[in-house]
Amino acid sequence: MLRSLVGSEMCIRDRTPSTYADFEKQGLSMLLLFVKPNDPASDQALSELRKVCKLPEFRSLISFAYADGDKYKDKMAGLGIRHGTSLPALALNTKDDNNYVYDPSQPVEVSSVQKFLMEFLHGRLRPTAAESATPPPAPPDEPALVQMRYSMWNRVIEDPTKDVLLLVYRSRGCPNCDTFERYYSAVARRFRELEIGTVVTAQVDLESDTVPQVGRLAHNALPALYMFSAEDKLLPKEYAGKGKPRPIMLWVQQNADVKFDLPPLPHLTPEQRVEYHRQVGELETQKKEQAARKQALEKEMDSKRTENREKAELTAKHKMNLDRELAEKQRRAEEEVALEQERYELRVQERREKDAEFHDL
Repeated sequence: MLRSLVGSEMCIRDRTPSTYADFEKQGLSMLLLFVKPNDPASDQALSELRKVCKLPEFRSLISFAYADGDKYKDKMAGLGIRHGTSLPALALNTKDDNNYVYDPSQPVEVSSVQKFLMEFLHGRLRPTAAESATPPPAPPDEPALVQMRYSMWNRVIEDPTKDVLLLVYRSRGCPNCDTFERYYSAVARRFRELEIGTVVTAQVDLESDTVPQVGRLAHNALPALYMFSAEDKLLPKEYAGKGKPRPIMLWVQQNADVKFDLPPLPHLTPEQRVEYHRQVGELETQKKEQAARKQALEKEMDSKRTENREKAELTAKHKMNLDRELAEKQRRAEEEVALEQERYELRVQERREKDAEFHDL
């Protein structure tokens, strides 16, 4: 039933290892519906979500997917859905490590889901903490992301012991800024979690503040990300890569004056790395199975081609033999006709000779 509902609506897809890469390329926050196969309530929820995904206000902002809740229990927990929550269950899979769970007491209906997403897009939705056996860490004394003011410039940017990242953006009228700022927040949080104290992440909103115009920043195109390295504050480096946490963190590591180490996949928490490797493992297994099926199919096709070629050769040989037999029969028939003609002529000659003898008498 689930596949029949989704088959004709490509705005919502099954989240599997094979479609994971497609969702990653979109770079959007994902609304993920966990369902139970052959369950009327899950079918109804999926039908409602199919209507939501076609609403124009979410186009290019939210991707929509569904997954088997029994199979992906770990993913449900990672998104903040409490253990024991009945299916269907709905949550946002965002790019900033925050969890946003749809109220399980609310039915999955177009109007309710629409309100849930609008509150998220406008920053009014409060994150939901993922269920954990350990209490969350105490908040740091200072925020991971410094909100810059003009008066803070010398104290923050000019600190010779710190490599300082500065994001220049606008909170209004800049759709690209909204997306980049969410990823940048994740970068700041990860540097804080990794206890890399030599990197300061700051940002300034040009709608409410400004920065000293000393010829060092050219921010005609927003968002713009700069690094004021510890040993050279006069010539900031501008980031020109993808607006994703991992490439930003690797760029900072490469260009920072105060060197530091990063773990593999630095943008992911330990729990997220476990989930990532599990998904990659499933994808690799699926690729191997597909390669094995392809190899078996190619082998079968080669066998059929060989069989057809041998049949064709046998057919040609058989035809050649038939042609030879036919030619031999034709030759024999012609010889028989010629021999019969000779016999006939001999009989005629004998008859003539007898007639001549009779007249002589």
